[in-house]
Amino acid sequence: MKKIHIFSIILAILAFFTSSAFADTSVTNKYQVSLTKFELFNSGTNQWVTLYEGNSVTLDIASVSVNQAVGNFMSGLSVPDGTYTKARATPSTTFVIKGSVTSGGTTYYTTATTLASGGRTVSSASTTASDEADCTIAILTTDVAPNTDGVSFSSPLTITDGNPNKKIRVKFDLSNTLVYVAAGPNNLVYPGPPTVTMTLE
Repeated sequence: MKKIHIFSIILAILAFFTSSAFADTSVTNKYQVSLTKFELFNSGTNQWVTLYEGNSVTLDIASVSVNQAVGNFMSGLSVPDGTYTKARATPSTTFVIKGSVTSGGTTYYTTATTLASGGRTVSSASTTASDEADCTIAILTTDVAPNTDGVSFSSPLTITDGNPNKKIRVKFDLSNTLVYVAAGPNNLVYPGPPTVTMTLE
């Protein structure tokens, strides 16, 4: 097995988020997602192949250098020759966000303070810009269980002698990914799903 770059697997990191549309506008300065397991589905053997499992790997998809970070991680993976049609990943139950949401003319900033919500923790927001800080969000184990079927590729990815038949480019759009919710006297901010675009060349 040879080490190769497979940017497509990063799509699976975000599979545990629920897609929805938000009317508010937001600015995301940090969006750290941690990973504990990567798998690819080999359509020839009809089996999932584990590429990575162990200590969590953290990627800040809000960073301008995220593609380099993903590439560095993927280049360290050994992938057996074969044809792969799907990917799935298991993220950690904690991740970090930082940013602001403007709703109803008021801007709410993430703070390091968290509040419990449905067994999860979300950021207790402030309307003071200088209060903006990293917030460590915790979600349930059931929230991060990978989809059994995984995420399908638009076309098969074939590895021959360690070389992929396609180059896969991934772009993250974090526009309006942070969400504001008023919960009684509390102002809460939590992350929504980024828009991920995959291009095969």
